Order: sequence, then C-alpha cells, then structure tokens
Amino acid sequence: AECGTAVGITLGGHKVVTGCSYNEEVKTWEWEKSNGWMTRPSLFGTKGFGTSLSLSAYGTSMVIGNPIAGSASNGEGTFYIWNNGYFAKAAQETGKANSWAGYSVANSPDGGTFTCGCPRASPNGKYSGSVSIYSRPPDEPSNHDDDDD
Repeated sequence: AECGTAVGITLGGHKVVTGCSYNEEVKTWEWEKSNGWMTRPSLFGTKGFGTSLSLSAYGTSMVIGNPIAGSASNGEGTFYIWNNGYFAKAAQETGKANSWAGYSVANSPDGGTFTCGCPRASPNGKYSGSVSIYSRPPDEPSNHDDDDD
C-alpha cells in the first residue's frame, strides 16, 4: 500500500499523518487522553496524492503534494485546515505543465504560509526547478490549539 511515503507529526506529538501515494490517500491519527490513538477521516486524491506532506506545528493545517497530478504532470499542492476532527480542503495550487509541483512541500509552524517544490519547472533553462510560496491573508487568524486531548 506504500503508506509512509511521507509522514508528519505535530510539535506536541498529538497528531500524526502519513501519505499512502499508491492508494492516493493520506491517513490521520489523533491522540486522545481517554482513548489513545484515534483514526480520523482519510483524505483521498488522484495517483500520487500524498507523495509529500507537511503539518503545521499545532496540526491546525497541512499541505499535501501530488507531483504527477494533471494530464501534463503539472502537479499540485493542496492546503487543508483542521475542522472539528478532520482536515477540510481550503486551497489548491496547480503547477505548470511538467513542473511536478508538490514533489516537496513545507508548511510554516503557524500554518500561515506553505511552499511547493517544482523540480521540473523550467524558468531558467530545462528542469532548473522552482519553489512557489503561498500565504494566508494577513487578516485571517491562525488557529493555535495544542491541547493534547
């Protein structure tokens, strides 16, 4: 099933995610003091979904990469916000043809900014690569919740 192609854990260790790119799935577990590790709803995408991922420090947001999404291997990075027990899709960025956007991704600790590596983008010659940076609007609050329940 190729689970573990990418893994993430929060700062307090209360939330763990793993990419299963062969199954086009990202699985989430959350620690509850009274019940232990609880499975949360999985996220599903197209072939390659979950190749890369990154959680914010408190697990309030996550970005998932899929470098082979699209008919021309454009790739994509999809941003999710934690919403009462599951990750809800908030934004999606698609790369240019054959850029493999989402091959690598990173999320800032506060969840306000995420990046998408595009190793096959060609802005300065064939496959010179690029990084795209996306930010949440400054007036939108970040949601810090490190309650280990």
